[in-house]
Amino acid sequence: MRKLPLYLFAAATALAGATTAVSAQTAPPAKIAYVNSERLFQEAPGAAEARTTIQREADKYRAELALLEDSIKNMYTEYQQKQVMLSPDAKKKSEDAITAKQRVFEQRSQQYEQQMTKRQEDLVKPIMDRINKALEDMRKEGGYAFILDSARGSIIAADTTLDLTTQVLAKLRTGGATAGAPKAPGNK
Repeated sequence: MRKLPLYLFAAATALAGATTAVSAQTAPPAKIAYVNSERLFQEAPGAAEARTTIQREADKYRAELALLEDSIKNMYTEYQQKQVMLSPDAKKKSEDAITAKQRVFEQRSQQYEQQMTKRQEDLVKPIMDRINKALEDMRKEGGYAFILDSARGSIIAADTTLDLTTQVLAKLRTGGATAGAPKAPGNK
């Protein structure tokens, strides 16, 4: 670790003391609190249902893709077994059919991925809106200048009395933060 020369350290300390003295005279200290955003999202009303819906729909898409993939594998296996007996035109036709089916698989895979991303946004956005509203309400009500997120690793150590996670969850559960009606899981 590099040390500051003594005269720079003294100047920095004097400046910090002067700044603190001036700001202490002009404004009250800023109130700061923190929450665990991961816990908020895990335990927020509607979050479990949204996760279940997303998982169920993703499983359905995966099953459809698995059937298509099996079909391609079967076509390829059949082609390999018969290719020695096929004419050049028949080989080309089989190869083209396999290639076309692979393209369909890739297109459906991309389409399903886009649909799942959109669906996840549709289900998660109302929950996140309610969480953000509850956080903003808590910030205003408590007079907090900042509410930090401990889940992002920006807080190394803190007084647990400054953790508002449980209070925000209570506010969410009692309906104290309604930013639009939540969409029922399963409805598009």
